[in-house]
Amino acid sequence: MNSPVVTVFGATGFLGRVVARELADDGWKVRIAARNPDVLIPGLAMDRSVRLPTDIRDERSVAAALEGASAAVNAVSLYKQQPGLRFRDIHVDGAARVARCAREAGVDRLVHVSGIGASSQSSSAYVRARGQGEVSVQEVFEQATIVRPSVLFGPGGGILDSLQTVSRLPLVPMLVAATPACNRCSLTMWRRRSAHYCDGPNRRGRYTNWAGRICLPTGSSLPKCYAAAGGGACWCLYRSRCGG
Repeated sequence: MNSPVVTVFGATGFLGRVVARELADDGWKVRIAARNPDVLIPGLAMDRSVRLPTDIRDERSVAAALEGASAAVNAVSLYKQQPGLRFRDIHVDGAARVARCAREAGVDRLVHVSGIGASSQSSSAYVRARGQGEVSVQEVFEQATIVRPSVLFGPGGGILDSLQTVSRLPLVPMLVAATPACNRCSLTMWRRRSAHYCDGPNRRGRYTNWAGRICLPTGSSLPKCYAAAGGGACWCLYRSRCGG
């Protein structure tokens, strides 16, 4: 019996590789669709995956990655704009392209990874692009599942990895907000749920806001995360509010 095929866009990223491993362990044949698909994904059996060079800005490569797939997960993200690469390219146009090609390829299930608090009306360019991307996906793939994770942490990436980069400094200033509270979700939680989003019932066309169980005011939790990453002294500058 042939295993069902799932295409994971951004499968070599911090979140994508966890999703790819879990789906493979759950019996899926995983297509690693990424710009650099040959990046090592620890724990992923070679016989459970196929690697395809894919850029979600390119229609042909996206269509090829989806051909014959039963499900797809879009875990591609861009956190910092660069010359020639804007938030809209990935989170809006790229997301819409994946959804449209998935529909045309007859893909049964599409999971689109967005971000908690995504809003097309946000003053933040990143958050606004995330919100606009959700709209563009559902316009062409109405039954897509939209997943909105909070700040992610885990081995090899996420917020702790960023803090480890600066933990060598003796004193680190941080401009943080005393409010609102911010949840964090671990990759372990993602690993447990990713396969369910692809084949579980009653998930079609739904939004899932997914935050962790720990909820701390941002101003107090960032120093704690910094300490957990092995940092020394941390000097925090507080703001009373945090814009969305």
